[in-house]
Amino acid sequence: MCITIVFGFFCLYYNADSLLNKRGELELTVNRINPDIIFITESLPKASRFSVQVSELGISGYQLFTNDDPKRGVCVYHKETLTCRQLKKFTSDSKDIEVIWTGLELTGRDKLLLGCIYRSSNSTDEHNLKLNHEITQGVSRKCYSNILIADDFNYPEIDWANCLYSKNYKHMSSLFLGNIRDSTNMLQEANILDLSFNDEEDMIDKIEFLGPLGKCHHGGLSFTYKCCYHQGSPHQGKLHYKHGDFFQLRQKLHEIDCEEELGGKDKDAAFDTIQAILQEVTGCHIPFRYFSTPGKKTRPD
Repeated sequence: MCITIVFGFFCLYYNADSLLNKRGELELTVNRINPDIIFITESLPKASRFSVQVSELGISGYQLFTNDDPKRGVCVYHKETLTCRQLKKFTSDSKDIEVIWTGLELTGRDKLLLGCIYRSSNSTDEHNLKLNHEITQGVSRKCYSNILIADDFNYPEIDWANCLYSKNYKHMSSLFLGNIRDSTNMLQEANILDLSFNDEEDMIDKIEFLGPLGKCHHGGLSFTYKCCYHQGSPHQGKLHYKHGDFFQLRQKLHEIDCEEELGGKDKDAAFDTIQAILQEVTGCHIPFRYFSTPGKKTRPD
């Protein structure tokens, strides 16, 4: 398979309010519009006698990423032809936050940070502050040239079109709006609860509001994110160590608090944590080099 440089990838977002009984409908939509990235919030039912297996949420042709210890659950699906990986959360006290981060390789040294977040309307102030801190840490990562976050924040008090809030300045909605107002651009869904954030103007195009899945009261959202990325076999390339920034890599590793990251974990969990840290740091400071297989450049319709 040859590597193709593609200009812009197509995204689909849904709040599913339990995906189990709507997966067939989602697959029909996916087959019809052929998205590159799919974001899903509230993927799990509110109450279930049995644990939902990851295999029950899978879609053919896509790599599925899910959050740890989910309550309502968030999912990100990447086409199998994309070079991507799941990232660990950016703060140590974020275990109960419904968030998932993935990193996507673009062309050259560019990298895209993708986030999918769900915030319950019953969240406590402590939980909200943890979520705000997690988002702040995520968007401040300098190794990512672009940022795209799809989410359901459940802040009906915020007038997203005008960046205003109806409560007093101490209300959590005002603190949240202050966190993201200066660093992101917002694309809102019709019910003003589901949104997409990105860090640059004019990066989102061809926005379309879609009907809900099943009887869910949330509509869907499709859009094109304008960037250049490689599409093809993820094995047709390698890390380009010759051009790596090893000074920054060593400095980043030196900043890691091993006791905080590994304390209380068994050997398997510690190994997974170390592996995730090394993958993230390596991905940030060592570029990925694609093999020079001839490929055709394509542009979106």
